[in-house]
Amino acid sequence: DSATAESELGRCEDVLVVNEGALTFRDGRPHVMVHGPERKISEREIEVGISDGIRIEVVSGLDLGERVALQIALE
Repeated sequence: DSATAESELGRCEDVLVVNEGALTFRDGRPHVMVHGPERKISEREIEVGISDGIRIEVVSGLDLGERVALQIALE
């Protein structure tokens, strides 16, 4: 989906965003878990841009319509 994010750097419209809670970091690079065919989930590295503290812009690595899994901590 697309959304509007505002930051101190300005306003961006029609950008792909994900919830920041969906991000994990490996070697300092952001990744998300993506739902694939046959209910399989795979990890994918993405490039991120502007954040509003809740959502973060996805510059590359994810396509519109792909479903991202939120990270859930199990205790």
